[in-house]
Parts: sequence; C-alpha cells; structure tokens
Amino acid sequence: MHTLNKYSSPYNSIPPSIQSLNASDGVRIHDLTLEADAEEMAGVTLSENHKITVAKALSEIGVDRLAILGNSPMPSEGEIVSAKKLIGLDLPVRLDAFVKTSEEIELAKEIGLWGVEILVGVNDRLLTSGNDRRDVLERCKSLTSCARELGLHTCLFGGDATRTSEDFLEEVVTTLEPYYDEFTIADSSGTISPYGLQYLSERVKTWTEKPLKVHLHNHTSMATANALAAVVGGIETIQTTVNGLGELTGLVPLEEFAVASEFHLGVSTGLELSGLHELSRLVSDATGLPTNVNKPVVGQDAFAIPETKEIQQYFWELHQEGKLEDAFCYPPSLVGNIHKMSIGAQCNTFTVLYNLSEEGFTVEDETASKIADAVQAELSGNYGYNLWGPDELLELCQKMNFPIKQIR
Repeated sequence: MHTLNKYSSPYNSIPPSIQSLNASDGVRIHDLTLEADAEEMAGVTLSENHKITVAKALSEIGVDRLAILGNSPMPSEGEIVSAKKLIGLDLPVRLDAFVKTSEEIELAKEIGLWGVEILVGVNDRLLTSGNDRRDVLERCKSLTSCARELGLHTCLFGGDATRTSEDFLEEVVTTLEPYYDEFTIADSSGTISPYGLQYLSERVKTWTEKPLKVHLHNHTSMATANALAAVVGGIETIQTTVNGLGELTGLVPLEEFAVASEFHLGVSTGLELSGLHELSRLVSDATGLPTNVNKPVVGQDAFAIPETKEIQQYFWELHQEGKLEDAFCYPPSLVGNIHKMSIGAQCNTFTVLYNLSEEGFTVEDETASKIADAVQAELSGNYGYNLWGPDELLELCQKMNFPIKQIR
C-alpha cells in the first residue's frame, strides 16, 4: 500500500499505460548532487564537510547510489581527496564517477569506486568536423571495454540521446550492448516532452535487455514530468539532484520526483519521504542557495494556508475536528514539512485563533478580531512578500496587552 498514492486523483489510475505498470518493482534513484552536476550550477562549490554531511543524509533516507566524482576531463586533487573520504565512510551505497577518458576510469578503479558513467555524445546531427558515427561507436567501445576489464560497473551515458537520429541511437544501444552494464538516455538540453520520452523509452527497451536510466535537464520545467513518463515507459532508474541543482536550469529534483512518482503513479522510490525536507535544507545550507518558499514538497510555505478569511475559517473548523492535514494535496508531515495558517496583511479572526492555539494560548473571538486588526495595521503599506510567524504574533499580543490565556 503506497502511502501517498491514496491521496491522488482517481483518474490517475485509469490510463492503460498506468494500469500495466508493475508498481511493485519500484524505481531507483541515482543521485548526482555530490558529483560535478551540482557544481556545474553557476557559482556553486561544495566543501568537503558539506559533501560528507549530504552523503550521510542521502544514505539515511535510502538513496543507495551516488555519483561522487566528475569534473571531466580530470578531477582536481581536492575533489579526489574528498571522494576518497566519502568512500571511507563505508556507507551502504554504491559510489560511482562520471568520466570521459581512460585515465579517469583508471582513477575510479584506483580509489575504490564501484562503477563509472561514461559520457559520450551520441547526437549524430551535431558531430564536429572530422568525426562520424563510426568514431562515436569506436570511442564508446574503447572506453566501455576499459571499464569492464577493470571490473567496474559500466554505464554508457548517451549524451544528447533525445536529439539523435533514432536509427543511430538504436545502433549505439545494440552494437555496444556487450560492453556496458547499463545505458543512460540523456536529455542533455532539455528538449524532449513527456510524450516523446515515453515513446523513446519504450523503443529503447525493445533494443536491449540491459537496465536503463534517464538524465533529464529542466530547461522548460519538464524534468519531473519527463521522469514520470520515463517510469511509465519502463525505465528503471532516474538521475536526480537535491533541490534540482545542476547546470543552467538543473536536473530532476530528487524531492519532487520521489513524491510525484509515488503520488501519481503508485511507484515507490523506496526512500524515507519524511526526511526530504531536512535533506533539502542541508543542501540549501551547503550551497548557500535559498529554497523558494513555495517550492513543491520542501518549501517553507508549500503548505501555507492562504490568508483569505473564508479559507482560513474552513481550515480552522477542520483543525478543530482533527482533519486539517487531510485537506491538503497530501499530509505535509509525510514529507517532513509542516502546514501553517498564514499571518499577513489579511490577518483575520481565524488566523489569530489558530496560531495562538498552536502556541498554547486561547483567546475570545472579540479579542481575536482586535488582534487581527492590529496585525493588519502593522503590515499595512508593506508590499511584496510579508508573512509573520506565530512568535511575532505572540510578541504583538504581549506588547499590546491583549488578554490571551495560556492553555493548561
């Protein structure tokens, strides 16, 4: 029984493609937050201590595959040292590296990594002068052979696969099948749609029996939707980053996909969803990049009840009946987040009643109305984003000597 799926629309399960899903198989996460993908985001660098903290947090919620080395054509000495320390943590995870050269493959073996993801551009429509399809195939064969001979789990990453000619992509997948353990369909420029990716995933599944992954960029906000389409198309593993970090507009956000897959498809990632909010916060702290307040799943206001009086009255009544969390898309506590009754310029009686009760206080309705008027007066003329926390509301009540009583 999938905890989140029971909250989704009943129409989600009707399409034949969804009914044919084998939800019990689940879908795996290959997280790239600690590999170069996160640091390819302009201005981002992760310290060694932060990498260790994030690696532990990823492992704790159940992510069992992490890429921890990249920055091809050769990682820096500092990055290699950090990778060795992550390996030394002996976490219950499989660790690999993104590579483009035999030297990097040999380095991965030397420092004790489990596997490599070999990046080769396979878009035959963008081959540079002097290169042809045969050159691409030979390069793939040479690098995958090197990795396999060293005993590394070998994944061939088809760069820009979503824009290559279908006949050439089939040639890459089928001709090289003996040389790789896994193949990644990469939407390197974020150009494919969910419909296109479901089709492509189903096609590639007919060309190989080897496991498949997808690497999806978010240039048109399609990354999570595309990841869901890939699962419907039979893909076993999705590459993610926490908070959707990555070059340009980033990759599939781990926290959003983990929830969306279970919620909309009934397909679990096997992750402990209640740890998503804290994981997001750790990565935000590590990068110095604030998370949008309304970001799905982990934003601080993702479950903030609007200030409209009639809406807050409804939620206040649900709260009194113990049903408040059930009124959301799904209960915020399931993903480690919290709901709140927004305190802003439209503060009303129900805003006050709810927030004071959460702080352990009770107040008469008439007094609650006066407190709401006082909050409105304080916030009047403040344009843009302005929300108070319950502590600020309580401070105002105490400063203005409103008669509030502590609940025993």
